[in-house]
Amino acid sequence: MGGSSPIYSGSSPIYKSTESRERRYAKQPLFSAVAFPTSHNAPTMRFTFKKSEHLCRLSEIERLFSAGSRSATVFPVRIVYRKVQATDGEPPVKVLVSVAKRRLRHAVDRNRAKRQLREAYRLQKSTIYNILKGEEAIHLGLIWMADKPMESHRIHTAIGTLLERVAENLKRNHQA
Repeated sequence: MGGSSPIYSGSSPIYKSTESRERRYAKQPLFSAVAFPTSHNAPTMRFTFKKSEHLCRLSEIERLFSAGSRSATVFPVRIVYRKVQATDGEPPVKVLVSVAKRRLRHAVDRNRAKRQLREAYRLQKSTIYNILKGEEAIHLGLIWMADKPMESHRIHTAIGTLLERVAENLKRNHQA
């Protein structure tokens, strides 16, 4: 008992200073304003993603994945979309978020991926809302394609690119 054990000594790697621990666990912002600038001429809209905007009805989901829907892929996300008739009291855009257990085995990873998809859509949904006319509505399906978790900025970039593609397609259909 007379000798000092390295586990209990102050110089042990186990008991490093709290300063390095605080630095390691410091909260970092998810997105910075510099990394993802918004358009200055875009109309202001609230960045929310309410329950009413979620695509939940089985009949609507089946219709989304049936013939007549379109899709695009930018790794690690695939988007499936279909134009539908707008109904009173319903939002013009409804979104389904899907992460397959086959792709990400751990529930923690699947939940994080879904959270990243929802957040990226929430921040960029004005791209779609600005294109739609009053009597139009669209159903979107965001599907995770990667076999491992990804950084948020990659998902944000992929969702932005996909929403712009969908908006361009809708714009072309308006002109035709």
